[in-house]
Amino acid sequence: MFKIKFFLTVAILLGIVNFASAQSNVGSLTPMSDSVDWSVGSPHQTTWTYNNAPYYNACDWQMALIPDTNSALPTYSGAATQHVGGSGVATLTPQANSVPGDYRTRVFCPNSDNPSVSAGIVRLLNSSFQPLTFGSPSTPISFVRGVQGLSISVTGNRALPVPTAVNFSLINKATQASVWDGTASLARLMNNDGTWNSTYVNAQILAGELTTAPLGAYQLRATMLYLGETYTALSPDVTITAQPSTITNLATDRTSYAINDRVNITWNTSNIPSTEDLVLIRYNSSDIEQGRNSSVPNTRSFGLRVSSGLFTIGESYYYTLSNQAESVTSSRSSLFSITEGTSARVCGNGIIETGEQCDSNNLANNSIR
Repeated sequence: MFKIKFFLTVAILLGIVNFASAQSNVGSLTPMSDSVDWSVGSPHQTTWTYNNAPYYNACDWQMALIPDTNSALPTYSGAATQHVGGSGVATLTPQANSVPGDYRTRVFCPNSDNPSVSAGIVRLLNSSFQPLTFGSPSTPISFVRGVQGLSISVTGNRALPVPTAVNFSLINKATQASVWDGTASLARLMNNDGTWNSTYVNAQILAGELTTAPLGAYQLRATMLYLGETYTALSPDVTITAQPSTITNLATDRTSYAINDRVNITWNTSNIPSTEDLVLIRYNSSDIEQGRNSSVPNTRSFGLRVSSGLFTIGESYYYTLSNQAESVTSSRSSLFSITEGTSARVCGNGIIETGEQCDSNNLANNSIR
């Protein structure tokens, strides 16, 4: 009975010793106190000492780079390349997409509940880090100056602190001059499980803010300051176009006319200067041009006389209306016919003659020449 109690006591004591060993702290762990800089693409070593005992020598030591104070930073794991005789060495090579920031090294034995964290700081540097990405526009777009606005959406890396100011500019690609500037602050998206996801920022260019911007190709530029560095993201091309010029609703007031009748023509225009004369072209029903007047005032109405020398009785005609460059042309008017007979209702030469019904509004000799 005594022997059994003795062996139980020894077993318990040994268990306590092993448990205490498992909880022993790691000794020195680099960086010890001062901050060190790590760059991406290069291997960096962490060293530590530990209790030189079979328990620890047989352990599969783990090393990681963990965030210092910014919990949104990721954790990067390294490989323990040596752990024997009370000392360990681990190597970590930060990749090109690593997030810059302040970290600490951490080592632990998976069978121990006591991970050790370095007293010194690892400042991870990455000049190629791109924390901002344009979500809108995500492809080349165009919008009409003075008519349409532009919505801007940018996604930020989840490690970015919020709120952080993001400055926007709309840059002319030819001159590099900015025609619009704005500032907005980063916010953070939350996952369905309540954890934080990426950061984002939205902005808006109103239609009325770019009424004088030169036409052409632009890019949106987003800039922010992070860890003392300025980071920039550029959007796909943004093209500012002019409001389309149009000539619409071209119509004559009747569907048939006699010689000497007055043809009243009306239309609407958009984005064509009122000082620019228009070009009125007459076609017959076979689509053959019959004549044109290149000095029609852009007043949305015009009248002309059906001259016997220019119109053929029994033929049908229609009109089109263009700007001077003929780059903008209306749709054709409806066909109208020329009937037999001579109208006495319209003055053709500016003189009131016997049988003519003239007044001060219809003395002009308007005809296509």
